[in-house]
Amino acid sequence: KILQTSAKTIVLNDVRTVMEDKCMSAIDKFQKDVLKNFEKSITAKITHLESVSAQFDTHERHIFEFLSTIKKDIAELDKKHNELRNNITQSSSSIANSKTTLLQLQTNIDKTKSDIGNFATMAHTKIQNYAKMLQHKEDAFKKVKH
Repeated sequence: KILQTSAKTIVLNDVRTVMEDKCMSAIDKFQKDVLKNFEKSITAKITHLESVSAQFDTHERHIFEFLSTIKKDIAELDKKHNELRNNITQSSSSIANSKTTLLQLQTNIDKTKSDIGNFATMAHTKIQNYAKMLQHKEDAFKKVKH
């Protein structure tokens, strides 16, 4: 009976050792599988984050390029606005100078008209006086003739 008990104990110990080994092997395999799956999941997430980060960098670069273009366009518009403002100022000055010149021309024209009128009046008066003088000479000549 002792031998049977000892044999049973040995067999039970062997079975327990085999079972423990199998359990440990299963636990190790499970841990390795979980770690592999976790590593795959983390790697996939890192790859996705790297892709998203690269897309973000690309979008950020495009945004900065767009903003740079807008800044250049605004600077060009400011330059053109200033040129236009200067042209308007120069045009206004030219128009004012032209108005002054036209007023001076109008004054000169009016003075010339007045001078022509005065000359015409003077010439008319002289012609009338000359005609009167000729008439007096003709009358005097007629008197002498008779």
